[in-house]
Amino acid sequence: MHISLVVNTLNEEANIADCIASVSGFADEVIVVDMESSDRTASIASSFGAVVHTIPREKFVDPARNKALSFASGDWILVLDADERLTPAVAAELKKTADGDMAEVVNVPFEVHMFGRIVRYSGWQDTRKKVFFKNGFLKYTATEVHGQPECKGRLAELDKNKGQIVHLNYRDIGHFFKKLNDYTDGEALKLVRTGGRNTPLKGIYWGLRHFFRRYLLQSGYRDGYTGLMLCAFMGFYWFLAFCKAWELENRKA
Repeated sequence: MHISLVVNTLNEEANIADCIASVSGFADEVIVVDMESSDRTASIASSFGAVVHTIPREKFVDPARNKALSFASGDWILVLDADERLTPAVAAELKKTADGDMAEVVNVPFEVHMFGRIVRYSGWQDTRKKVFFKNGFLKYTATEVHGQPECKGRLAELDKNKGQIVHLNYRDIGHFFKKLNDYTDGEALKLVRTGGRNTPLKGIYWGLRHFFRRYLLQSGYRDGYTGLMLCAFMGFYWFLAFCKAWELENRKA
């Protein structure tokens, strides 16, 4: 059984070495697909034994994921972002699943870190991603930001109590807002394509709805000030997305 790690990167020199190191002894090959980074991401990845491919830059990673998968030769593929770390416990469970031919796709739980601490609530308490799969059994939505991958075959759910992949998400508030613009551009395009009337007033409604759902129903208050900020920021995220969708539609009118 041959396992490939696939990582899409853009200016990830601070993260890529630790990401690759986390799969030592697990992955047989490491494929890094870099979107024309202006820092040392590619050279660091190469120094850690990765095969590096360079592709044109995109505003967000989703459109480039299928291209990255095409470079993998493994029977199984693990997809990580540069700020994610495979843990020994998860590696053991994934090996067991693959060796026992228990599934074609594995949905893996994630421990999410934001602003320097673990986020246990606020909507991230049951984060799971389909990141381990047999080659050819999963593909990504070609154009949409945060699109859900399409998979076939048997799906296995990894037990959260047996390990989680660590995701070192937004480092600080500035990092969150740096990514906010590109992500909401993608969300606005999705809103325009799905139809309906997109207005700033609708954005206020959806923003408040997201805030209260995350802060109250999903216990964001239990994450303290970090939860309060994250829930408020995600409410603003959706307000901004609807405003951008309204702007796009009015440009076409």
